[in-house]
Amino acid sequence: ESCPTPKNANLQTVAVEPMEQMLITAAKGGEKIGQQGPHKIQGMGAGLVPQILDLDLLDEVVPIHSDQAMAMAHELWTIGVPVG
Repeated sequence: ESCPTPKNANLQTVAVEPMEQMLITAAKGGEKIGQQGPHKIQGMGAGLVPQILDLDLLDEVVPIHSDQAMAMAHELWTIGVPVG
């Protein structure tokens, strides 16, 4: 299969993953930073990269510590942005 051509040539795709378990980064050949282990993000499968995820479509992977992610989700909820 080929990658779809974006309608906007400036489109950037960014994956965000728990810093405590940098599986997407490793799958793309990058180096993990910090201690690896369990994370606090509910709904993300521990220890696997979904087969449906096409790594070739990702321009960047950004690791975020679970505590930072949960704090930002809470902050966004308080201003009316429904995220989780």
